[in-house]
Amino acid sequence: GAVAVWNSAILVSMEKGERNIFIVAVFGMAFWWPMLRNSVVGFLLSPDRVGEAWGHCGVCLFLVLAAIAAIGMALSPGRERLFSVPLPLAAAVGLLVACVLASVLGLLLVESPVPARGALVIANVVVLAAVYVALPIAWGALLLEMTASSPKRLLLVMSASYAVSFLVGYLSYAPAPWNLIRPVGAPLISGAAWFCCRMMAAKRAGCCIASSPAVPPSREGASSIRSLYVLVLVIFLVSSVATGFINSGTASYAPSMNTLVRDTLNVIVTLAIIALIAASKSLERVKFTLVVVLIVLLFSGIFLATLFQQSWFTVGIGLMQTSKSCVSLLLLMLVLLENSRSDASMTARSLLLKFVVPTLASTFISYLVVPLIAEGLGLAYSDFWGVLSLLLGFALGVFLFVFLSSLVIRYLPGATSSSETSLGSEAPAGPDATAGAMREVYGLTEKEAEVLALLLEGNTYKKIAALMYVSDSTVQSHAKSIYRKVDVHTKQELVDRAMELRGRRTL
Repeated sequence: GAVAVWNSAILVSMEKGERNIFIVAVFGMAFWWPMLRNSVVGFLLSPDRVGEAWGHCGVCLFLVLAAIAAIGMALSPGRERLFSVPLPLAAAVGLLVACVLASVLGLLLVESPVPARGALVIANVVVLAAVYVALPIAWGALLLEMTASSPKRLLLVMSASYAVSFLVGYLSYAPAPWNLIRPVGAPLISGAAWFCCRMMAAKRAGCCIASSPAVPPSREGASSIRSLYVLVLVIFLVSSVATGFINSGTASYAPSMNTLVRDTLNVIVTLAIIALIAASKSLERVKFTLVVVLIVLLFSGIFLATLFQQSWFTVGIGLMQTSKSCVSLLLLMLVLLENSRSDASMTARSLLLKFVVPTLASTFISYLVVPLIAEGLGLAYSDFWGVLSLLLGFALGVFLFVFLSSLVIRYLPGATSSSETSLGSEAPAGPDATAGAMREVYGLTEKEAEVLALLLEGNTYKKIAALMYVSDSTVQSHAKSIYRKVDVHTKQELVDRAMELRGRRTL
């Protein structure tokens, strides 16, 4: 049902060429997400494959190299050239070659004797770290260019790719060699899909990826996203502590009943997210609802894993890992939304510092900090469950209270202002109110009033179609009906008639 909603909301309103690009993008990003969740690194550097010492050193080296690369690129004086959009063909080919090399080295690592040679492990880690940092910039820039006029479409495409990534994860439970498609082929498949999307977009635009005119976001909207980002970031990092206890301090990934439960829960939750985004007309409502739902999932997981360790332990840790991975998705959504109208260099810098670096910090907490603290105190991981539930509950409760308090403070003045306006304030009516008045006077339908409000805001037919998730011809049909009912022939006459009606209502 959720997939059908996504298809109807996104694919139907697209042209054929644009639809093909988004289908390939969803497929390609589905193989990028496992890399971000460290499933690829955990599989390739498992102790059974490379030995205990090389497995631990390999993960540490990967985290250090990726962090240095991300921070270095973000602070580089020449980042404008590195992050230009569209990416120069030579740089795009270089990224594709790096992805191919990462998969080839991964295959050699899997097929090599156990333990693998140190040189092969190091080479694999270096290339994977480079791809790990570069692909978020590449995919983020492409998505922003293709969805510049429709944030809702951006969220739906990201959520769809996230859901498909867990469906792809079921390949891990298949017999060899099918179980190697995701961990070994992920860099190659994701990089090739991105390169294909870039070439199709360039061909469709006539030169390179078409860019929409920049419209700076409102300060209120940007501030709202930033405050919500802080809350989500805190939840993400705090939940990393729980992940450290669940994984017992090892980054090794091996398919098991726990991973199967987690993947299934992730599919269910992500499909629900797709349905929520597709059905909602308010971007603010989507963001706040997702935060609340993910916090509830995290609390539920802690509760089940702590109090019902025998019967519900697997489901509890599955919910905890599901909430953490979906918070990662929400974190990326907020970063892209905040930078949807920024230039390429600022967008890439924000992706690196606000998403890639926190993701690396989360892995660092889970696989290094938590094990070191537990080992230093000489306590088993199971001894921490009671304390963990209290600490996480207290921390999340405090931050949720602070966040909700800030919302109350923010919206109370708006409510007061609204009351004063209804009692006789001279504040001018907005496009929505004007369209509502026109609907009453001229008998417009609900959809026609919605189109009229967007027209009064100065939007083109094409942009209105993207915002309403309908075809251009549907918008034109509504516009013709509006012109006929209002008895005008040009857009300027329509605007004048609306201003005249608003003036009469004000008087």
